[in-house]
Amino acid sequence: MCPLFDPSTKTEEQTNIPLGRYGTVDEFAKLAVFILSSANSYMTGQTILTDGGKVLGI
Repeated sequence: MCPLFDPSTKTEEQTNIPLGRYGTVDEFAKLAVFILSSANSYMTGQTILTDGGKVLGI
């Protein structure tokens, strides 16, 4: 496994993310499914941040 995505190691970059880790493929996939589904039929023109709260941590 690539050390960057190995959950047993933490990089300096990961310590700057409030959730303390990178998002998983499954988490990003769930967002993509939601965006492409009819469940978001009333949503328009949104920016959806998937950064583990990093913007809030700046």
